[in-house]
Amino acid sequence: MSATSHPPELDLLRRQVADLARELTERDQAFRHQNRQLDDEVQDLREQSEMLRAIVAGTAAETGEDFFQTLVLHLCSVLGVQYAIVGEAQQAAVKTIRTIAVSAGNSLVENFEYPLSSTPCEITLRHSFACFERDVRASFPTCERLDQLQVEGYCGVPLSAKDGSVMGLLVVMDTKPLRNAHRLKSLMTVFASRAGTELHRRKVETKLNHQQRHLIESQALAHLGSWDWDIDSGNVWWSDEQYRLFGYEPETIAVTHDTFLRALHSDDYGHVRDAINSALAGRALFDVECRIVRPNGEIRAIHCRGKVLRDDSGRPVSMSGSMLDTTNHKHVEKTLRTSQDSFGKLCRRQALDCGIGTRKQIRWSFPRSGRVSLDIRGQRSKIHLSHGPCSCTRTIAMGRWPTREHMSTGARVTIGRNFVCGGRTGRIDGSKRGPRLSGS
Repeated sequence: MSATSHPPELDLLRRQVADLARELTERDQAFRHQNRQLDDEVQDLREQSEMLRAIVAGTAAETGEDFFQTLVLHLCSVLGVQYAIVGEAQQAAVKTIRTIAVSAGNSLVENFEYPLSSTPCEITLRHSFACFERDVRASFPTCERLDQLQVEGYCGVPLSAKDGSVMGLLVVMDTKPLRNAHRLKSLMTVFASRAGTELHRRKVETKLNHQQRHLIESQALAHLGSWDWDIDSGNVWWSDEQYRLFGYEPETIAVTHDTFLRALHSDDYGHVRDAINSALAGRALFDVECRIVRPNGEIRAIHCRGKVLRDDSGRPVSMSGSMLDTTNHKHVEKTLRTSQDSFGKLCRRQALDCGIGTRKQIRWSFPRSGRVSLDIRGQRSKIHLSHGPCSCTRTIAMGRWPTREHMSTGARVTIGRNFVCGGRTGRIDGSKRGPRLSGS
């Protein structure tokens, strides 16, 4: 190789080295830029983690209303925003949001209700996340509350139940533009899950409390108590009305199964105990009427019903049921029976006087064993006459002359008129002492 051929090769090598050096420099700059981005992301994650830890630490021990209030206070403090709200959607003709907890300037303020239409909250409930980093009032010019609060930035997430139904929302707002929308979305999504769970629990508890209140009121009106007996542990639970039924104020004594047995009237103890044993043995349902004696000596009539729960082997493990105070009902029944008996006697007396009445059979003796049977039913009567070979039975309207058909039997029978049967003449007269038969 000649000496003159080296310069071009050297130039080529120099250019290649220069290109490599430039590429290395660019890559180094790219790596540095990526490292800075990574550092920023790591720092952002650190800050987000610290925020998350701070909010979790502040709300972990709280439940129910306390959780919502603590959550909005910590959101305002940690995120550095002016407002934080937890609201519940109201299913009315005009949909509204009723706030559960509101923080303004790191202080709790009074809850309020506002219409959902033409607000950023309406957008939030339709999507998994809604954020207006700035100029939110310009986007919703008819929303007066945004103007009142001087809101500039808005961020909200819906609160959902396990079945996906939207129950409410979690919102943060500030009087200046919001920053790091992605961080807000991440943090608020985390707490939306916990807030949704608490809101669902709140709705269930509210419904249960409403039902419990109505149950207590209904039992009090009906004088119906309920009870539960854990056979293994011996624990017994009574409803408030069950306590009152036995003469105690609710929760004033520790009740056991023996509390019930000791309250039984001595004459009813045996058959009630047998009824319980039969139910536990599976021979019959527990359904018995008995009497109890209250601490003040008052006797009350009750109707007891119960159901036995068994394990897989068929062994009884618990028993639950109800007790109904039937004392007043028994008194009414007794009074009604007395009135009915008195009224019945009066009606029968009056009926016999005028020839009408309820079912009644009366027999009189003729001389030489002649017999007449009078069977009164409502407005008609059946009279059976028998004497010797002659016997006839016909139904006639009381107090009226017999028809020709009746007379064809050979007996002319009506109240206050003579009749002839078998050659004998008789007469049934009405009087205050009842029907009287005369004949020859």
